[in-house]
Amino acid sequence: MVFPNTFEYFFIFYEAVRIRWNPRRMRQVFVIGAAALIWIVIKLPQEYWIHVAQLDTTDLIREDIFEVPVTTAWGDIVSDNAGVFVAIGIALVALLAGIRWFVTNRLPHGDWGWTFAAHAENRDLAPVQAAQATACRPGRVFTQELFEKVVMLSLVSAIVSQILPGATASRLQIAIGATVWVVLNTALSEWLSRRGVDFGSALKQFGIMVGVNQGIVFAVEFLGLDENLDLGATLFFTLLLALMITFYDRYWPVYLARIRIDEELAEMVPGHR
Repeated sequence: MVFPNTFEYFFIFYEAVRIRWNPRRMRQVFVIGAAALIWIVIKLPQEYWIHVAQLDTTDLIREDIFEVPVTTAWGDIVSDNAGVFVAIGIALVALLAGIRWFVTNRLPHGDWGWTFAAHAENRDLAPVQAAQATACRPGRVFTQELFEKVVMLSLVSAIVSQILPGATASRLQIAIGATVWVVLNTALSEWLSRRGVDFGSALKQFGIMVGVNQGIVFAVEFLGLDENLDLGATLFFTLLLALMITFYDRYWPVYLARIRIDEELAEMVPGHR
């Protein structure tokens, strides 16, 4: 309870800032203060509410605010209290308008217009980043990149296996399986790349990896090579691994390219960060 997943909300806060401002403008004390505020004001009360008091928000609203049984349908509650919900709607609209006014008139001037673009801070360099991302692929299988993927996906798979119904393998078995799968997927990606296969979009790469991985699983099931195979759990894990491997493969080179571009700009433009 004392150490909840604060950064689940911190990531949302960071991305909310990046909609209009360059996050690099945030000073260290501001970043730490934001994390502390989320931890103390949001996460600790939430953890107490869920795990200590063990209260259900919807049941509390029904019983203590609208004074109806917990089995009452929300449609009946809304129809019987239409004026209350209209007032709530007006209050929400007014709140949003107030937030917009505050952001526009009280916060620092934005670095760009409202945008969800991932490369908003370097929109003019996006083509360069894409080209350098392709160029900086290592061209081999056993690299530091592979080691990082193995560690990350083994840990994630071990965690997911604890909540996935039907998963009976131990954490060590899950980690070994994830390691083998990551190595095979990396080797396959490298083999296809060397033969000139252009994945193009991330969606296309994900589709290819899912098709190959789940094709292997269905083949093992059809040929009866593993009598203890849990088909549903295995298909889920192959889907999860394919998704994370695809994202890692797509964005790790872009990350390296952005670092290289920033270093080059820092040499050419004094004061650039």
